Amino acid sequence: MCGIAGIFGPRGSTADDADLERLATALHHRGPDQQAWTTRGAAGLASTRLAIVDLSAAGAQPMADDRRALAFNGEIYNHVALRRELEADGVVFSGHADTEVLFHLLARDGVAATLPRLRGMFAFAWFDGDRLWLARDRFGIKPVVWARDGDRLVFASEARALGAVLDLRVDATQALFGFLSLADRSGRRTVFAGVEQVPPGHFLVADRPDSVRIERWYALTDDVDPDRFAELSELPYPELALRLDHLLEASVGRMLMGDAPTGTFVSGGVDSALIAALVGTGAEDHFLLAADVVGPRSEARAAAGVASALGRPLETTQFVPDDVLRQWAEATAVYEAPLVTHMNSLPYGALARLARSHGVKSVLTGEGADELFYGYVETAFEPFRRLLRAPVLAVQALYATVPGLAKRVLPELSDRRERDLADVTEDYERRRLSAEALEAYAFAGRQAPRLAAGLDMLTGHLLSLLHRNDRMGMAASVESRFPFLDEDVVAFALNLPLAAKLRWGPDRHDRKHPFLRDKAVLRDVATRHLPRAVADRPKDGFPTVGHEQLQIAPGLFTDGWLAEALGWSTDGIRHLCEEEPNVVAGRLASVEVFGRLYGCGQTPDEVTGLLGRHVRIVG
Repeated sequence: MCGIAGIFGPRGSTADDADLERLATALHHRGPDQQAWTTRGAAGLASTRLAIVDLSAAGAQPMADDRRALAFNGEIYNHVALRRELEADGVVFSGHADTEVLFHLLARDGVAATLPRLRGMFAFAWFDGDRLWLARDRFGIKPVVWARDGDRLVFASEARALGAVLDLRVDATQALFGFLSLADRSGRRTVFAGVEQVPPGHFLVADRPDSVRIERWYALTDDVDPDRFAELSELPYPELALRLDHLLEASVGRMLMGDAPTGTFVSGGVDSALIAALVGTGAEDHFLLAADVVGPRSEARAAAGVASALGRPLETTQFVPDDVLRQWAEATAVYEAPLVTHMNSLPYGALARLARSHGVKSVLTGEGADELFYGYVETAFEPFRRLLRAPVLAVQALYATVPGLAKRVLPELSDRRERDLADVTEDYERRRLSAEALEAYAFAGRQAPRLAAGLDMLTGHLLSLLHRNDRMGMAASVESRFPFLDEDVVAFALNLPLAAKLRWGPDRHDRKHPFLRDKAVLRDVATRHLPRAVADRPKDGFPTVGHEQLQIAPGLFTDGWLAEALGWSTDGIRHLCEEEPNVVAGRLASVEVFGRLYGCGQTPDEVTGLLGRHVRIVG
């Protein structure tokens, strides 16, 4: 619900008010309702507030006493229960904001003891009079980045805000690996030199700017419980669906908290439709909002069908193909990374602007359901991958009997250099998390790799979706909330047997995986609240123009960031644009757009002009 930023200097120093104002101004879009900063000793904390809970001055930030200060971004869904506990302990409150609850809880118990008790999404900065603490929620929903600048530590909700007080430089290695959809799915890296994220489920503590320690307070594997897995495995399938129904209903109820209008982003798919259905009729000022991405795969009709089934009006914004070229540069500036993984960030941004035009400050979305309940094709087919690849594996095994033959004859199957380079540049983050997931499910024997595959999605692809929703939504001053990422829902899903998520059936269901029903238990919950056709609708993925539909002319790269970084020749650029597949040139164009903005210092308008002259939408 806010933007947070600040500066922590050497002992005896005082943070510069002008720099704090610059940081706050750079984050105005995240919190247009109030902008303020305060200094305590060597620390200065700034906040821009998007007022959602307690719209009065009692919810203003930063909150501080004579020694301590707090800047908080997010929502604590169990703040009422925590407030009662604090009141019983003698704490007197001036308002009903969750920020005030967090302040008193931190003052009483400290950061390490408080974090596990918080239900919700958050990133906060806490100065306790001696040390600076930066903390991030379990799943990385809310961001916080930090960097050293001379003898001080500087932090903010967004990396580009740091550019207001320090020299923000592109990390060329990380930016180039954005070509492989890696730039937005790390829990720690950014694409800016010297700028890091506090990873999900971690906190940073600094006694001095040059003495920083980062510790993990939560890991997804903490919720993997062999006893609970065994219990759920013994339950009848209908009972599993009933339990999930109750958990989701409670989660949605908690996430409707606030004193400002709310909404649900509805795509027409089962995840968002179920969330909208569980909102019920109690929230009269709750909006259903959809994007009509004009084209053969538009989901506008499906979204309208959901709204009709629920008897609620639907607000729609239209996004046409040419909007890709008009909005690509500005969206990249907001996104803070090359737009490779999610070109659908563009219509998502339009949807957020629609929400804001109706006064909506917070929206419910369906992110997390696919990762938890196996809604992606690659995860759905994981149990059968080895069977389907049997002919290929047999050929590989045969060729492997002759040293080097497989590498020469089947290079596309044996060459791992690209994957290895990606692992190196990520500090083996993905492999380490995958190993932890496999170890957590070791009790499941042969099922362990398939169970761990879902956990891998939660620590990889989901981060890119959360990044998209945060940056594109907050650019329009709209906060996303995620009922599927409720703590109880996640713990339930991580211990759910595979047979409840993927089920064979006689119906074709989805052309991408016929006769295999993905997200089975979730779809069966949806049939309790929605027509069967909605509950069983195949996934489409918020479709928009993709890189394969972009024809790039050499002029986009001429004298550009990539040409400088890689030493490209005129002939090389011409070959890329004329001979390589569109998807290759298109993904590199996304890297080029980012590089021109953040590496060459060009404005979004200047880059938009280049795109208009040198990119054409085809197909």
